[in-house]
Amino acid sequence: MDSELLLGLTLGVEKEYLFMNPHAEVEDFQLLLFKKYLGMVKEDMPLAYLLKKKEFFGYDFYVDARVLVPRPETELLVEKVLNYLKRVSYNFSAERLRILDVGTGSGAIAISLAKELTKLAVDFEIVATDLSLEALEVARLNAKQLMVDDKIEFVNSNLLEVFDEREVFDVIATNLPYIGTQTSSFVEENVKKFEPDLALFAGNDGLLLYKKMFQELMEKDFEFNFLIGEFTYDQAKVLKEFVFKKFDQELVIEKDLARLERFFILEK
Repeated sequence: MDSELLLGLTLGVEKEYLFMNPHAEVEDFQLLLFKKYLGMVKEDMPLAYLLKKKEFFGYDFYVDARVLVPRPETELLVEKVLNYLKRVSYNFSAERLRILDVGTGSGAIAISLAKELTKLAVDFEIVATDLSLEALEVARLNAKQLMVDDKIEFVNSNLLEVFDEREVFDVIATNLPYIGTQTSSFVEENVKKFEPDLALFAGNDGLLLYKKMFQELMEKDFEFNFLIGEFTYDQAKVLKEFVFKKFDQELVIEKDLARLERFFILEK
């Protein structure tokens, strides 16, 4: 499959063209380029960076080395936000929904939610933040290409730094870096080698940014009804203990399709 995608990239055609024209000849320079691409993949270059594209929640997102490649697991986070809104019977016609995406990266979460909520004719606004100006450039490009740039405000911020006290959001969704510098052995080498460190690592245990975010939520007295974030399988106990000290509500842990603990939810 990778070879088909790379050959399509080399020739500037869709994969279907390859099936319909199996005997088509290629030029020498195209063969050399194809071999170059294959060599880059063999050296662990993420295929998405070569294709400059990654599908997420049914939408094609532009990606390059400025942002983390969106993962399929994170699609579940988007689904859980939408399921929450359906479960609480959110009044889509009478109320304006406010959503905050902390650490937006390529914009995958914010843009996917914007696309889905637009289909439902919801009156909503989304604020998406990131510390990286380069990541925000990619996110804005994706929002424009997917025609929701008028629905999302992209803000340069270190977590909640730019926000005033007592901000009110219905939903806060986040997929902050959660790999620990001392616990990164489970991370594939191609991820460490090519994807941005700023989007991967967060202190020794990987929870530095989440702990800081929860601290800021408390100190700034944020109001929210539903907060969801993604983390890795061995961090649940530490997260629950930390949140227990800060909030009255218990942190709920949910699993991904592989039955690994993957998401935390704080619901008021």
